[in-house]
Parts: sequence; C-alpha cells; structure tokens
Amino acid sequence: MVAHARQGVPFEACGLLGGKTEGPKDSDKRTAASFYPMANVDKSPVHYSLDPKEQFQIMKKMREKKEELVGIFHSHVASPARPSAEDVRLAYYPGVSYVLVSLAADQPQMKSYLIEGEVVTEENLVVQ
Repeated sequence: MVAHARQGVPFEACGLLGGKTEGPKDSDKRTAASFYPMANVDKSPVHYSLDPKEQFQIMKKMREKKEELVGIFHSHVASPARPSAEDVRLAYYPGVSYVLVSLAADQPQMKSYLIEGEVVTEENLVVQ
C-alpha cells in the first residue's frame, strides 16, 4: 500500500482490501489477505474516487477467492493519516476498515478507522 501511495504522488492513491471478518458484530476482527490497487479517477491530491468498472472487477475477483471487502485504502499526500471531513461524508461502507497512509512526513504513517455515520473510531492495526 505504501508503494502504491508513493507511485500515486502527487495524487491520492486508492484500493480495496479483501479478506475475512470474524467475531461478533460489535467486535469484528477484519483480516486483509489481499490488496487490490486501483486508479484514482479524480487524479487529485486531496480526494479520490474509485472507478466503478474496476471496482466491479475486483469484487468479482474477491468472490472467486472467497474473500469479502474488509477495507478501503487511500493515501493522504500532505496531511495526517486521519479521515478528512470529506472522507467521513463519503464513507458509504459501514463495517469495513478505512485504511489511510500519510506521506506527509519522512516516514509513511498508516492508520485504520471504522467510520459509521459521523462516528470515527481508530482501530488497532497490525501489519504482518
């Protein structure tokens, strides 16, 4: 994801995460097994949009691999790894992790959030 984010500069990069969700509804554990880099059709340094056709093809690949959508990734080129007001407003998939990579500092920073309505909760992110 970091490499994809760096390749996307000066624009935000984006993609989907496929994997499994385990646990009771109120304490879901999402495990990403696959990262699917996507093009940012907005070609913007401050926001992103996924191409619906590309998204459909990736969702089809996930089904073939018996994966589900567990996360949506995007980068912030010059701001921290936290959701912007626009990110919160456009978080259309409750129950998935929103993973952000910030390239604002020398070392990339990666964080994950659950966004449901206007409630943003930082998640424990473990990278293996």
